[in-house]
Amino acid sequence: MKYEITVNGKILPVSIEETGRFQYRVMINRKAKFVDAHRTEACVYSILIDGKSYEVDISADGENFIVDIDGERHAVSVIDERRKKLRSIGGQAKISGKQVLTAPMPGRVVRILKERGEKVEKNQGVIVIEAMKMENEIRTNGDGIIKGILVKKGDTVEAGQKLAEIG
Repeated sequence: MKYEITVNGKILPVSIEETGRFQYRVMINRKAKFVDAHRTEACVYSILIDGKSYEVDISADGENFIVDIDGERHAVSVIDERRKKLRSIGGQAKISGKQVLTAPMPGRVVRILKERGEKVEKNQGVIVIEAMKMENEIRTNGDGIIKGILVKKGDTVEAGQKLAEIG
């Protein structure tokens, strides 16, 4: 999966490929790093990069994160390839009509935040998916009413799979 990550104001193109259990090939500015990453607590990860160990504490709010690495704090935002394309073509237009929320990456459904028939507002969370040991809240693009939740807690989903319909 490709991402655009902004760290302390600097934009970095990043791609992450899972190569094994807890193992990833991370490309940052066309440089490959092989990473072992294990979640040790709710928001704390033990990461091994090139033989060096790091303890990383991550607090998230949508696409924005505060990342503490060995006592150093970094402001980080993450946007995946799909969202970046949508933003570039969408501008500030108001979204109306039917919306279909899809999984931005493969993962597992860990929480369903809304039920069929509930009203939702723009940017409101509907479903939480865990992917690569991180939880990702899938949010609405506009106001509406949940017409259907197409997955349940514990389901494994593929990138692009329909999760919910909003009308």
